[in-house]
Amino acid sequence: MALTKATYSMISGALKNVFDFGAVGNGVADDTAAIQAAIDFTGDLQYGGTVYFPAGEYVVTNTLSIPAKVSLYGESIGSRQGNNEQCGAVLYKKHADDCVVFNKTVSGWQEAVNIGIVGIDAANTGGSGFVINTSDVLLTNCKVFAPYVHGFVVGDGTATSYANELIGCYSNNPQTGVNYFIDSTLFRGHNLLSDGGLRGMVIQPAATNWSIGECHFEGFTEIGITIGSAQGKTYGKTYLAGTSATGLVGVQAYGSASGCALIGLQIAFNAVRVGSKGLEIKDTATSITLRDSSISSAENGVFDVTTGSPAATYIVGTTFNACATGIKAASEGSKYIGNTFIGTTSVDISHDAGGNGLWLGNRFSLTGTSAIYPGVTGQAGNFSGNAVKNSYGYTTKNSSYIASIATGSTITHGLAATPFANGSVITVTPYGAGLTSPVYITAMGATTFTVSWTGTSPNSFTWEARLLCDY
Repeated sequence: MALTKATYSMISGALKNVFDFGAVGNGVADDTAAIQAAIDFTGDLQYGGTVYFPAGEYVVTNTLSIPAKVSLYGESIGSRQGNNEQCGAVLYKKHADDCVVFNKTVSGWQEAVNIGIVGIDAANTGGSGFVINTSDVLLTNCKVFAPYVHGFVVGDGTATSYANELIGCYSNNPQTGVNYFIDSTLFRGHNLLSDGGLRGMVIQPAATNWSIGECHFEGFTEIGITIGSAQGKTYGKTYLAGTSATGLVGVQAYGSASGCALIGLQIAFNAVRVGSKGLEIKDTATSITLRDSSISSAENGVFDVTTGSPAATYIVGTTFNACATGIKAASEGSKYIGNTFIGTTSVDISHDAGGNGLWLGNRFSLTGTSAIYPGVTGQAGNFSGNAVKNSYGYTTKNSSYIASIATGSTITHGLAATPFANGSVITVTPYGAGLTSPVYITAMGATTFTVSWTGTSPNSFTWEARLLCDY
């Protein structure tokens, strides 16, 4: 009886080693056919399996298509030469299409672990690194260097693209695109890194219910994170640092983005660049929350110019450090609560448009030209329907009891601007007897007001003065 020699990969349930299918991983030979043969063989098995890549450099000259039931696993050897750290298996992309594509049409979980892609070859004139056009795919510790378009494409914007996840992945210097292009609902990203490229991450309008955390995007030349979708959040520390280019934006919420909570962001530029913005909220974006974050060295820390009605922007517990303008306020129904402004060189809040907001308990820097610039009304203390109160460095309400004061005397009100002389804003209540007329406010100034009456003088009074914004 003739005996057939079997490899370990032929045993049911075993990892399918690409070496058993003819791959050599020496960085010279074309391993495309051998790797795809290992993938197809595994996909034809009843329960699929995992294709194993020993440490090596695998030349690929065409797209690797990953069907249902197939996962990829690269040997992790701790470190490799150059920028390929912790990716034992590296695919050298020498073609103009996408490199690794997950495109199953049936349900089932898939993974890729410890796989690197390098696109520095002259033949790399198109395509992206990893592309997920399906659901339930997890990429862990996968890295892409110098892709032509995007590093990672997650989702195709359709209803069948959802619940995909990236953990510990890295993208470096895409030539024409962005590092992470997200178009999948229920996307999860944790501990993601990127360096270079136009943008760190783009979250498309169809990618609702997303979350990312503990991420680090730096070296971008346009925008750190672009958000066009609804119902997403960041958590933990997400750090964004741009280049020295002008017009940089840390995070941009655009279009109809809504219901997004940005928590724990650290946005920093290496100097105040012309046109730079920490957080930009534009178009008709609504209900964008920035909480427990910090923004440093931006021309505008928050550029809140959305025309959404109401916009309901919520900025709370955020520190603005060395920005030219802390917040450019031009939206309806904004809430800026408990923020701290340090070293502002121009204006802490520039009120350019919008009303019906609440700006409460902020700590202004007192280092710029104004704590709040009344761009709408031109009159300090009048912010077109925005309630401003209980803030350090911008006193909007003051009161006192005076035991004895003569008619015609001046009182120092201590407010941040000239109060308005009407009964609802300044009140003087006499406590003594003998007045034969009401108490009149006969002069109003930036720091004092004058009280006059007829009858007993001196007399005792309580007074209260407040700006129009404190109501």
